[in-house]
Amino acid sequence: MGQHSTDAKLDLIGKQMEDNLKEVRENVGQLREYMDKLGEERKQGLDSFREDTNRKFETVDVDMWAQKKDIEMLEKRTADVEEWSTEIQEILKTSLDQQSKLREKVSNFEGRSRRNNIRMRGLKEGVEGDLVTEYVYKLIHKELELAPKPQPNKPPRAIIVNFLRFDVKENVLRTAWRMPVEVEGRRVTFDHD
Repeated sequence: MGQHSTDAKLDLIGKQMEDNLKEVRENVGQLREYMDKLGEERKQGLDSFREDTNRKFETVDVDMWAQKKDIEMLEKRTADVEEWSTEIQEILKTSLDQQSKLREKVSNFEGRSRRNNIRMRGLKEGVEGDLVTEYVYKLIHKELELAPKPQPNKPPRAIIVNFLRFDVKENVLRTAWRMPVEVEGRRVTFDHD
């Protein structure tokens, strides 16, 4: 969905730039038509008004020079816009690539942070008291050796335990899977998070 949104934004930017370029090109065409028209008027004026035409020549030359400068400026702006468009597309592509890499890293970090966790289900709500860490420590070291007890009716919330070392987590899981564990009459299961 994020890629689709980015593609739509790129398409919108491209469309706007095409519209701007089209308008600039139309203006350049109109300026050229105007210059051609002025040239024709100049030829007609030569026959009947030689002195007046000389003055008009000076005016037309100044106008044409100014228009030529305007056309050159418009052509430069068009080239700048095209160059800017290319740069923006490259920047957007780079940003999208970086975003994709960051998503992969976040997913990887999330997976790595969970690989040391164990999810324990079946413990009665509140059985852990105020000190969850101490309770889980006692449970892992003492309760895994207890005989099975009957289960209660309703399933409570799971407790997620994050071990500092992966091998300790794996050892606890293997031990818990080999022998069933029950606490206060409820079966406690251990699994990967």
